[in-house]
Amino acid sequence: LLFLIITVSPKVILAQKVFVGREQNASLKCEVKGNPTPAISWSPCDEGNLLCNEQYLNVSKVQSARANYTCTARNYLGIDSAITVLG
Repeated sequence: LLFLIITVSPKVILAQKVFVGREQNASLKCEVKGNPTPAISWSPCDEGNLLCNEQYLNVSKVQSARANYTCTARNYLGIDSAITVLG
């Protein structure tokens, strides 16, 4: 009996732009592929937001006209990241 395990470095898929009105809430989704399953992190991330290491980042009451958010995925094979503009 032989098991073949295919390992793949991380790949991040993220919308380039997300439009939301000022003072509204936004939910950003980071799609990640890779094996072993990559760890996800968001930047910037509010210290009080416990979801910074999850697939979704919830931004409440958007204040600025434009803000960049980066999703990064890591596993032992590598790292990948993508930036989305929230505005």
